[in-house]
Amino acid sequence: MPLLPLPAGADLKRDESAQLQDRRQGRLAVKLAAILDGYHRDNREAFVTNLTKMAASLVTASYGELMLHTIGFIYEKQVGHRITPHPCSSAVGGWVDGWVWV
Repeated sequence: MPLLPLPAGADLKRDESAQLQDRRQGRLAVKLAAILDGYHRDNREAFVTNLTKMAASLVTASYGELMLHTIGFIYEKQVGHRITPHPCSSAVGGWVDGWVWV
């Protein structure tokens, strides 16, 4: 199945489709990095305000709410992969014991 709407008779080969997908992912990664850079440049309140405005705009778009829920789900799963139980206690106490960043 092609990734882009194509004129009648046009057909993308598998490697061309993969190349287009890689380009899309690269552009999205650059845009995401620019958005997240605002967290370092701005204060936290301005960053959250900007993201809230973006989310409000996305919710009104076609499939926007579903996309936001999907993004949130993926972020939660990635955090689960990045934080793993550690067999040794850090002797810090409380909830910190047993968790380590990888």
